[in-house]
Amino acid sequence: MAVLTSPRRTRPRFGPQAGLVAAVRGVAFTGLTLAGLGLLIVIVGAVFLTALGAAFLIAGNRGPQDSHMLLALVVLGAGLGLARFAVPPALLGIRGLARLTRQLAGDWCGVPVAERYAPRPAGTLTYTGRLRWLATDPATWRDVAWTAANLVAVVLAALPAAAPVESAAYFAVSELLANVSKHAEARQTWIDIRHTGEMLRIGVTDNGHGGAAPKDPARGSGLRGIERRLAAFDGVLAISSPPGGPTAVTMEIPCALSSPKTSSC
Repeated sequence: MAVLTSPRRTRPRFGPQAGLVAAVRGVAFTGLTLAGLGLLIVIVGAVFLTALGAAFLIAGNRGPQDSHMLLALVVLGAGLGLARFAVPPALLGIRGLARLTRQLAGDWCGVPVAERYAPRPAGTLTYTGRLRWLATDPATWRDVAWTAANLVAVVLAALPAAAPVESAAYFAVSELLANVSKHAEARQTWIDIRHTGEMLRIGVTDNGHGGAAPKDPARGSGLRGIERRLAAFDGVLAISSPPGGPTAVTMEIPCALSSPKTSSC
């Protein structure tokens, strides 16, 4: 008889070794982001130069403007050259980055992330055949869109926080995740963040053994710190954690532009 078991992620470790692993992963993530940026520049550059060269060529037909015609041919040639030799490898590179990211996410979450690429045609592909295979696969353009969205997210995350409500919410969620890691023995954690009306609502739920209480130091003293942090913004913390679990923590923070305390929200 087959026994089905849910995947279990390895519990995080603490100490110098864990710090070194985290640093290596951070550098690797930065490298992946920069690689995605370079590949996107290749694709966008090919499209932009081709369109610009064509526009110069059309404009140059209005009169004898040899310098404009030469510029148009150079720009058009550069765009077509990139499209011919660089765009297919760039698309394959973005596919490789997306595949590696899915693998890393699957290893972290303990749940494999499925791939849905169109199978590669049999035999040796010509340039036209390879470009047709990549361009007609919807997964290719999902990967391109993901790369662009990921770059935007990284840039926004690097900007200085303007962050006090955002900062309080970030550190509250971080503290809750630390509590889950230390005390809950959970296999999965869910985070839900919503903004409705003038209220920021955040829910953190785990499938651990439960029993968390904000006034019980042995079961997560960090909850009291979260309460104090939210209280500075007139926020509230609600906990549902029966023995055996699950544990559901809900935070509500007023987030109105007219409030002096949350004017940056």
